[in-house]
Amino acid sequence: MTDPRSSSHNQLERFATRLDWNLLRTFIFIVQARGISRAADRLCLQQPTVSAALKRLEDAVGRRLIDRRPGLFELTPAGQKLYDEAMQVYRCVSRLADVIDEADSDTSGHVRILSISQVTCERFDALLQRFFRQYPRVSLSIEVATTAEVVRAVESSTVTLGICDAGVSAPLQGILLGREQYAIYCGRTHPLYGREGLALEDLRGEAYIGFTSDVLGGEYMGPVTAMRALASIGQRVRGLRAMSRR
Repeated sequence: MTDPRSSSHNQLERFATRLDWNLLRTFIFIVQARGISRAADRLCLQQPTVSAALKRLEDAVGRRLIDRRPGLFELTPAGQKLYDEAMQVYRCVSRLADVIDEADSDTSGHVRILSISQVTCERFDALLQRFFRQYPRVSLSIEVATTAEVVRAVESSTVTLGICDAGVSAPLQGILLGREQYAIYCGRTHPLYGREGLALEDLRGEAYIGFTSDVLGGEYMGPVTAMRALASIGQRVRGLRAMSRR
């Protein structure tokens, strides 16, 4: 007689052996970008290549993973389960280099941080100073991104940590670095300059100069961006300013 448990184990082992792990990574990018085209841009690949990767993964698991129709992008139940498991795998793989480095008493490596623009925080600066005194062989890079990009990068473990202006939920953990007060300004030649008692309605339709990390729409919007959306300000973005962390 054949042990059904042995047969099931052999099937799982064959599936794991045949599965191309790069397909899981591509699937993660597709889900987080919510589209084939945007995922292709982030992966620096052609759109047909990404579409073919999704088709190969669906063939491998024998399930439809994404329901894609005009105006619709939703994970199927199987797709959601696979995405959750794929994220666990991706986080483990991303930590392999750190695990190996931890075995070396003389720690080295690179810390990559994604941050929204215009972050000024003495507490964070002091933390970095202490860290690099303790680990002098570790290098650092800080890149400016939108809040949504910061959250997605931390979720996929492609960065060490992120700084954003939105709340995060489990399994991510957030630490409050500080509070900031925001305001909207206009120049002396603007018709609203010097006027008092203005309401949001007075700003509706006005042109806007913003930052590259200030993007309307999406799951995560900072307070300034949310206010812009509420008041319909900055639908005409007249200028963008790329700001690095001070």
